Amino acid sequence: MAKRKTPIDYTSRDFDSIKESLVDYAKRYYPEVYQDFNEASFGSLMLDMVSYVGDVMSFYVDYQANESFLSTAIEKKNVISLSRQMGYKYQQVATASGEITLYVLVPAGDWGLGPDMAYAPIIRQGSIFSTQNGNNFILTEDINFNNPSNEVVAGRINETTGVPTFYAIRARGKIISGNIEETRETIGEYQRFRKVIVPDNNVVEIISVEDSDGNEYFQVENLAQNVVYKSFTNKGVDSETVREFLRPVSVPRRFVFENDGTEIYLQYLCSCMVEIMLAIFALTRQSFSIATSWEFLLPTHNF
Repeated sequence: MAKRKTPIDYTSRDFDSIKESLVDYAKRYYPEVYQDFNEASFGSLMLDMVSYVGDVMSFYVDYQANESFLSTAIEKKNVISLSRQMGYKYQQVATASGEITLYVLVPAGDWGLGPDMAYAPIIRQGSIFSTQNGNNFILTEDINFNNPSNEVVAGRINETTGVPTFYAIRARGKIISGNIEETRETIGEYQRFRKVIVPDNNVVEIISVEDSDGNEYFQVENLAQNVVYKSFTNKGVDSETVREFLRPVSVPRRFVFENDGTEIYLQYLCSCMVEIMLAIFALTRQSFSIATSWEFLLPTHNF
């Protein structure tokens, strides 16, 4: 006896269409076994229950499929996770940025022909500038007043001889608003790919991480990356044209800084097996949120 092949309509996905398909199926293949299609019958109750389960399963199948693609996902956590697979780094908070203009008075050189660059300072990256209302701005790059591209004008002139005694040098640099905060976490026994939750959700970026033994941890794009490039000062003969250069450095201690939309955490890769204390220096956002330009006069001619 040949086995009967029953056609199934897979397009029925909601409650009404599933129940209609079940009723048609019963009438076609079991006309003498079941004939009570009254809405108040027990058989109708069973058909309703099966239709309800099918409707719910169809909903979750569709929802799961939609959440698997970036173009159709609606949950924030899934959107962030899918974006991360494409190389996007989600940043929950942002900080204001701007440009700072600094002036310095430098003594004139011999015969007053230009400034004596031996007095020209270098304002290091990480220097903090504050406004009168208490907003802090952090310098994101070194400002070298010995840079030939800086503007130089006569700052002070000898009234008798008319020869400049000081020159004013103007330089610019990039700044961001924020505060540098320190967090200490005690790490217990060794755990693979340990996660450390950052208690402050207002963190913009991680500046540095060190343990109690003085070992530095380096931030990488992913934990499989074991080489980073560090900047070193060029002390060679071409230092005037190439002031710094990049050199690859192997980093056995490294971490990634992640934000999944609900919490901010650092995930580590380290072979250390003992309890250590981690010092995490982070840049946090402050209430100031207007990007602007600031000017400061640095009286450094006494250096």
